[in-house]
Amino acid sequence: MPARQPLLSLDEYRDQHTQAEEALRSYLVSAWGDGKLTKEELSRLDHRRASSNFAMNMRSRIMLAEVTARHLSDYIRQKGIRNVWFVDLVSDAFIFPLREAHDVDLKALKRWVGEQLPECDYFGGIDAAYYLNGSVITAKREPAVSWHAHLMVWDVSEATMTKLQNRTNAKFRAGWEGASAFFSREWSASKAVGRAMYTIKAPLSEYIAYPVKGDSFDIETGEVLDHLFVQEKRTMRRNHAVDMVRLYGDLSLHEMVLRSGAGKKLYGRIRVDSLFSLAFQDLGRRHQKIASLGIDPSVSHFVQ
Repeated sequence: MPARQPLLSLDEYRDQHTQAEEALRSYLVSAWGDGKLTKEELSRLDHRRASSNFAMNMRSRIMLAEVTARHLSDYIRQKGIRNVWFVDLVSDAFIFPLREAHDVDLKALKRWVGEQLPECDYFGGIDAAYYLNGSVITAKREPAVSWHAHLMVWDVSEATMTKLQNRTNAKFRAGWEGASAFFSREWSASKAVGRAMYTIKAPLSEYIAYPVKGDSFDIETGEVLDHLFVQEKRTMRRNHAVDMVRLYGDLSLHEMVLRSGAGKKLYGRIRVDSLFSLAFQDLGRRHQKIASLGIDPSVSHFVQ
C-alpha cells in the first residue's frame, strides 16, 4: 500500500488539496463517476460557492489554511511561544460503519475533546478517517469512518501533557488494540505553523488496519501482546472521495474547527479574515469580468 507524503507545510497543503480536487473532478466527468453526486452536492464543491464555507469546498479550505498560517505566525511571534504540542484524539465512540457515519454528534465530539484538554489553549479541527477494512474496528463488512481531532496546544508543560495523555488512554479505546486514544508530540515554534496545516486538512487518505502476529508489544506500556494492529495509508481513491463528499454533506468549515481558551479569539480573527478574503477575491473577479466587456466596473450603470 504506497504511503502518502505527510502534510507539513502550507505549500504541501495547497498542492495536496488541489490534486485531490482535480482527481475528483476528473472522476466525476468520467463514465465511472458521472451521476455519482447530486446537483446540490456538486454545487458545494464549486469555487463560486467558497464563501458559503462548505467543509469539502477546496477553495474554502485553502483560504482557511493561508489565513491560518499568517495569523499563527504572528501569534507565535507576538506571544513569544517557543514550543507547542500537537495532539491527536480518537475514541471508538465516534467510529461508525460508513452507512452510519453521518449519525455522528459533532457537538458531543467537541465536548469530549474539551474534557480531555481541560483549561487548555488549543486550535485545530475535526477529521474523518476512511478505513477500507472496517470490520477490524466495527465488526461490519463495509468501510468504516473514524471521526477524530487534530489539535495544536500551547502553554502546557510536559508533566501536564503526560498526565492528560495517561488519563485519557486509561479510560478510552481508539478502536483497535495498539492504538492510542490520545497521542501527543512536542514541536518547536519554528515548525509549528507548517505542522498546524495538518490539523485543518480535508480527508485526503484512506487507511487499512491489520494485525501483526508474533512478538509484538505495546510501545507505551511495554506489555507483550498476542497481536498488535498497525495501520497504513494511501491517497484516497476517487470513488471513496465521493463517499466523503456525501458524508460531509452541508457541514461547514466552521463546524469542523476546534478551539478553546486563547484559541477561540485566535480562530475568531482567522474566520473573519478568511471570509472577507474570499469575498474580496470574488469582487475582484466580478470587476475583471465586467471590465472584459468594456464596461468600467467602478461606475454604476443602473438607471435611476
